[in-house]
Amino acid sequence: MNGDCATDCTLGPCAEGFYCQDTGACLQRCTSVDDPICNGYVCDVDVGECEPYCLAGELACATGYVCDQTTCVPRR
Repeated sequence: MNGDCATDCTLGPCAEGFYCQDTGACLQRCTSVDDPICNGYVCDVDVGECEPYCLAGELACATGYVCDQTTCVPRR
């Protein structure tokens, strides 16, 4: 309902426009690299999913964020 799972999405599909994260939660699909719904993480626009972590030199954060270990934090 409204993109929220009635049950764990590993047991059933998410609503249209959402995907099942490995935690079992339905998340809205992102549409641009710096999509704000990713909270600082980069959107993989090929599949519409927010990257779950960052890795310095390999997987960057969205514009305005920096990678601290494996977490994207706002740039100061």
